[in-house]
Amino acid sequence: MSLRISCSIVVAGISFALAGCFGPRYTDSTVTGVLMIEGEPAPEGVRVTFSPTAPDGSSSYARTGPGGVYELWFNAGNKGANSGENVVTCGVPMQFDDKGEPFLPDDLKAIRKSLIDPETRQPKEVIVTVEKGPNELQLEF
Repeated sequence: MSLRISCSIVVAGISFALAGCFGPRYTDSTVTGVLMIEGEPAPEGVRVTFSPTAPDGSSSYARTGPGGVYELWFNAGNKGANSGENVVTCGVPMQFDDKGEPFLPDDLKAIRKSLIDPETRQPKEVIVTVEKGPNELQLEF
């Protein structure tokens, strides 16, 4: 066997191995909905995280838009969420002004405590089940 063919086989093998190990594990499930905090639609900018309880799943993320609407993404190019049971948490990410100084808008300051469990001082959790296919889930915190 020539060196050229041997090198081609090795390169192909490494490519397949890397694709299998590090390739995306996305599903055919999508999730959209409305995040409600104390009975009201969440303000824009609240971070929503779905973390599958299955050990081999990938977390999905969203930021609320107008009216508390959210849509989950695995990353910038892939919409979706893992089907099955997921733990949902929400948070209020810091923002930065033009000088690079951190700040939190007033509407996000007002809801920050509503997303934390007062006993554990950890983010409140909601358990949801994501079905295969499109899902529309209203979340209550």
